[in-house]
Amino acid sequence: MSIESRIRYPDELKLREILISGQRMIIPVSYLFGRQSENEFTKAKRKSVLKEMEADTQFLTKNPIIACALLRGNATQLLIIDGHHRSRYAPLLGIREIPSSVYLPGQLLDAFPDNHSVGDLVEMLDRENAQAQTSFRRIPDYKQPYLLPAYKSLQALPFKRF
Repeated sequence: MSIESRIRYPDELKLREILISGQRMIIPVSYLFGRQSENEFTKAKRKSVLKEMEADTQFLTKNPIIACALLRGNATQLLIIDGHHRSRYAPLLGIREIPSSVYLPGQLLDAFPDNHSVGDLVEMLDRENAQAQTSFRRIPDYKQPYLLPAYKSLQALPFKRF
């Protein structure tokens, strides 16, 4: 089974509808975990994304990363929902802090097809993140994203707002 048939991507229109309800933050790229596998990052896509970011200095602010804050025991993981290519290629332009809209899983539930509960959504995100981490197994540990301490609310996350 191909990875594309296992991963269910969110509905773009519904993501845009909920974009205004997230916590808008500037997040260092080193805290963003991905769900896309290595083979989904192509030279053509890299060229296209870099061209868009170079042409418009406000591109990332106009198109923030969408991330989901997941509690992991005594830690918080920020998982990219939309914006994998922007977050991966922004550092090539010297951009290490990414405008992002952060949500809790319940806020994102309607944007994903075939999920009927927050638990289903979190399970799917965990599975996709594990698959992505496996595909990037050659990346050394010191280049892996960092977890944050556990936070009781999105408002408590320690990032600048935009």
